[in-house]
Amino acid sequence: MTIQERILKASEGLPEAVQVELLDFAEFLRLRYQAVTCRVAAKEDSLATLFGGLEKSETFKGDPVEIQRGLRDEWN
Repeated sequence: MTIQERILKASEGLPEAVQVELLDFAEFLRLRYQAVTCRVAAKEDSLATLFGGLEKSETFKGDPVEIQRGLRDEWN
């Protein structure tokens, strides 16, 4: 018996309201799985897309040591 058949058999005899809840939960799991797989794929690409991304930033323009001092002093 396949997993799909077992899920179908488990849902048989349940009240319709519970079947709706089961369907809602299954759709939630499917969407969560898709979101996780999309995040994993995005993480693999995200670091490469950041290379050189700050070179034109106004925030990080100037002497790197002064920028670091400014960021550190911000907390004092």
